[in-house]
Amino acid sequence: MKTLFQIILLVTAVSCFVPPESAKTKPKSKPPKCSQGTPYRGCPACGTAKDVKHITLDVQKNRGVKVTNPQTLTVADIRNPANN
Repeated sequence: MKTLFQIILLVTAVSCFVPPESAKTKPKSKPPKCSQGTPYRGCPACGTAKDVKHITLDVQKNRGVKVTNPQTLTVADIRNPANN
C-alpha cells in the first residue's frame, strides 16, 4: 500500500510540471513590417499588432483617407439575425 501511494504521488508531481499538449506553442513567424497606412505623430498605422489579421484591422481603422464606397446600415439591419 505504501508503494502504491508513492507511485501515485510521483505521477501527480510529474504531471504538475509537464505542460499539456494544448499549452505548447508553435514558433511564431515574424509579422510583416508596417509599411501600410499613414503614420500619425510618429505612430505607425498598424499599431502594435503582432499578427497579420490584427495589423490589417489596425491599418483599416487608422486609415488617413476617406472610404470610397461606405456601406450604410440601420439599427434594424444590425439587429436582423439574417445579417452576417
